[in-house]
Amino acid sequence: MKKLLVFTLMMFLTVPAQAAMARIAFVHDGDIWLMDGNGENKEQITALGDVASFPSWSPDNSTLVFGRSQHRPDENLSPEQGKQEINDIWTVATDGAALTRLTDNKNSGDPWWSPTAALIVFILGKTYIEETDEPEKPVIATIDLPGKKTSIFNLEGVSPRFTSRGENIVFTTLSKAGNVARSATKNGENSRNLWPTQDKITDFSFANDDTKVIYVGYNEKEDKDILIMRDLAAKQDIPVFKNDTGLSIDDLGNWSPGNDAFVFCCEGNVYLLKLADRSVTGLTTDGVSTKPCWSH
Repeated sequence: MKKLLVFTLMMFLTVPAQAAMARIAFVHDGDIWLMDGNGENKEQITALGDVASFPSWSPDNSTLVFGRSQHRPDENLSPEQGKQEINDIWTVATDGAALTRLTDNKNSGDPWWSPTAALIVFILGKTYIEETDEPEKPVIATIDLPGKKTSIFNLEGVSPRFTSRGENIVFTTLSKAGNVARSATKNGENSRNLWPTQDKITDFSFANDDTKVIYVGYNEKEDKDILIMRDLAAKQDIPVFKNDTGLSIDDLGNWSPGNDAFVFCCEGNVYLLKLADRSVTGLTTDGVSTKPCWSH
């Protein structure tokens, strides 16, 4: 009986330590930074002199993939037309080493690493000339590592993400009639709507077991953004962040490895939402932090 009790206590005591190992990648003033799940031990990973966005972790948490925007003079453009904007996908080790370019097409972005494989989904077709051309309609594509083989799918959309087992891609299709959340296999097949058309859920994040989703809602009466958690099996919506401050929600991050917390951005700062008590804690206060992403 004593041996069983000691073993049970050891298991209980190690859970918080394991959870504390998870880190959050985020963008601070254009560069990739890391911090602990409680906002401590912040460290800068890149010093690009450009603009990084959408960091996402490799399955073993050793590497980050991200979008990088570079502005370069173009001999074919006049000063009034602006500079050439080059958007490509890069990776970097979590110690800042091995900065590597994955794409060379000047119009890629929004990368997300599969949680189970050496596969990265991204969008192809970002705006690439400032104030001169209309933006292209982005399509979904993947890069299969390590050979860097790119597959382009007949799927228009933005913000692609893999589900927890890496078998499906979820994304948002943009249209004048209204944006639509959709899903397809990792091979770009069997595209379908995720929700009924009357459910205008377009900014969302799946839990790590795919049983729940957190999405941005809108309280029309109080004119403010809120966060809502949907239980997909019970088809039940529960407000989890009522946003008493009235701040605008900029970015949705993702769920913690244990599905007990969530990170998101409001007006340039990263916040931590603990789902058990719905408490919200600011992790940054600088006003220039975006795109948080929890490690596995």
